[in-house]
Amino acid sequence: RDVTEKIKVSKDEDAGALQQELVKLTEAYTALEKQ
Repeated sequence: RDVTEKIKVSKDEDAGALQQELVKLTEAYTALEKQ
């Protein structure tokens, strides 16, 4: 059970990291578009 919860947490953290990367890319793209 502990292992399963650890995997779930790490997956959630990975998803959060991907979401942050996507936000950064979107912001960078928006900045380029405005130039």
